[in-house]
Amino acid sequence: MAIDKIPYASLSDLLANEPMAEEDIPTAKIIKRLKHVRVDKELSRGEFLDICYWKSPRGIQAMREEFWNSCRTDHAKGLRNKE
Repeated sequence: MAIDKIPYASLSDLLANEPMAEEDIPTAKIIKRLKHVRVDKELSRGEFLDICYWKSPRGIQAMREEFWNSCRTDHAKGLRNKE
């Protein structure tokens, strides 16, 4: 399927010429709260769970369990590999 020529030379050109919708309040709050992640390169457990809940409230229990199972597995691997 052919697509039309993209009328913008760059992403900044696109963003400058298209209207931007305001973020809804819960999304704006989580974006503001997580600004530090770009610098710190890590999330706290609470921040991880907040993102999961924001993204899909139905899956929060599965995410909680997966997060801790993954942490336990990684911790156990680290302890086994110590010399």
